[in-house]
This record gives sequence, structure tokens and C-alpha cells, in this order.
Amino acid sequence: MTLSTDIAFRSTPVTSLLESLLQSGEYARLGFISTEAVKFKSDIKSPLENSLNAELSSFLYSLGKSDAKSQQRLIASFQKRLEAAENEYKSLYAKNSRLYVSFGVFSGAVIVLVLI
Repeated sequence: MTLSTDIAFRSTPVTSLLESLLQSGEYARLGFISTEAVKFKSDIKSPLENSLNAELSSFLYSLGKSDAKSQQRLIASFQKRLEAAENEYKSLYAKNSRLYVSFGVFSGAVIVLVLI
């Protein structure tokens, strides 16, 4: 079940939802998120850049503070923001991976020329 569905139909407290999501195998990689981030606006330390960590902290802190419709809109909006960030990271990875491969080939050629 998704967070949005749980908020809409179950009225489960956000901290309980977050705990159950983090314990499931699918979301185990999100171990850097704690229920404290929902209760207090604590800083999240994730592999993402600092601006996204700040947005994530604000997002988690705002969960459970408004009606279900507003929370669903908030979740959808944040999901779009994360998808945009994912696309940015993918393009950065593609660009940098080509650069590193080219650098490796060039370095190998230089070493071969030096040894000859």
C-alpha cells in the first residue's frame, strides 16, 4: 500500500506509517529517515545533495499537519520533485561515465606510449 492511500483511507498516524514503511523490505534503503523527522524538523543526512535533503526534511515535517487532500497533493508534488532530481542525476551519471571511460582509455594510451 502506498503512503498516499494509507493517508486517504486509514487515518493512520504518520509516525506509525513511516515506521511500517521503513521496516518493509522495499523501503529498507531509506534507513536515514527517522520518525523524529516527522515530529521535529530534524536534518536528514541522505546521499542526495543538501538542497534536496532540506526539502526532504521539510516534506517529512509537514506530513500529518493538514487534511488528507492537502497531504495527497503534497506527496504528489514531492514525488514529481524527486522524479525531476532522479532525471538530473541520471543525466549527470551518463555524462560523467563517458568522461571517466574516455579518461581511462586516454590514460592507458599514455602509459603504453611511455613504456614503449
